[in-house]
Amino acid sequence: MRHFLRLFATCCALLGLARCVPAPDVEPSACKNPKPATAELGTGDLNTGFKPLADGDNALVTLGPQGLHMILVSVKLTGFETPAAGSGRSQLWLSVRNQDTFLGAIPAQEKPVTIDSNTVVFLGLRPVMTLDNVSDYFGKLSEVDVTIRDGCDRLIHARRTVRLVQ
Repeated sequence: MRHFLRLFATCCALLGLARCVPAPDVEPSACKNPKPATAELGTGDLNTGFKPLADGDNALVTLGPQGLHMILVSVKLTGFETPAAGSGRSQLWLSVRNQDTFLGAIPAQEKPVTIDSNTVVFLGLRPVMTLDNVSDYFGKLSEVDVTIRDGCDRLIHARRTVRLVQ
């Protein structure tokens, strides 16, 4: 039986179907005694780097190439355990709200940029604002909220209240 599974996995890999054999769900050794994890919201991309956001800061709303409004958000994580390759564990959810009104979101499967052995940054995330009347919210305070699941299956949260500006 073991020979058959090895042959099957080899055939799948040769045919470009490597995902047809699920990777074993092995918990990383770091998960046995994980470091405390924190998240910090900011702005920036690969060109400008991470810049932290404080409550009350301005968040620039831009018009994207498809004609939809979006803001530039980055997330800095410390103590984050990167998932094993192919495990599909890391999930990031980013949302923007104004009181009870949902303005936009992005579920991302982005790869973080490693800063050091304890810190990674997801740069240049752009939650799309799905409302036709986004301009009604310019100058008003809105909440940007991020939740990410790391390789140890922990949920890490951060939230900032920012002023949407054009």
